[in-house]
Amino acid sequence: MLYTQPQSEFVIYKMRRMVNIAGVLCKEQMLRMFRNYGAELVEHHLAVLAAQYEINYDPKSGLITSRIDALRTDESQRMLSSAFWALAEFGDERVDSFWPCNSPSQLIWLENNEARSIHDITVVDPIAVNSICHLWSVTRKNAIPSGAEDICDHIALVYGDYYIDTVMKAGFDRCCVLDKDFHVTFLPPFEWSDQA
Repeated sequence: MLYTQPQSEFVIYKMRRMVNIAGVLCKEQMLRMFRNYGAELVEHHLAVLAAQYEINYDPKSGLITSRIDALRTDESQRMLSSAFWALAEFGDERVDSFWPCNSPSQLIWLENNEARSIHDITVVDPIAVNSICHLWSVTRKNAIPSGAEDICDHIALVYGDYYIDTVMKAGFDRCCVLDKDFHVTFLPPFEWSDQA
């Protein structure tokens, strides 16, 4: 049966929320995010949500889109969709809640761990690395009151190893390298990660 794990019947609501917040995703992101429930359940829920006209889903291409217009520019949508690769790498079992952010960051989430760690991700476009890093640094400085501790783990998503030094010098806590095949590597890796 599809519902063999505790809470698996509620995954469909989490999936719908993820699509509505992200706007545009692909099936692989949903499979990674909800991997602990199995591909069969995820694919079943995608089909059900599409049949109920709650999302748009093309099984052939794997493209999933929200039926709610978020009024984003194409560039903003591309960056938010990219940020969801990092969230999917964490997986549903490690994510308690998540929300979209205002630019220059795209996404913030609360990790489901004892420390209740907070993470945010900023997608660093290769054509504007220095500009994004500067804007992020200024925004971070202005958002945190003087003398207050910054409790968020700030992650920069980059599209190759070449940009790691630049974003780390800007003050990010770690990098998320997203390669052309959509493999995710966190540097430094998280303790739960099996990355080298």
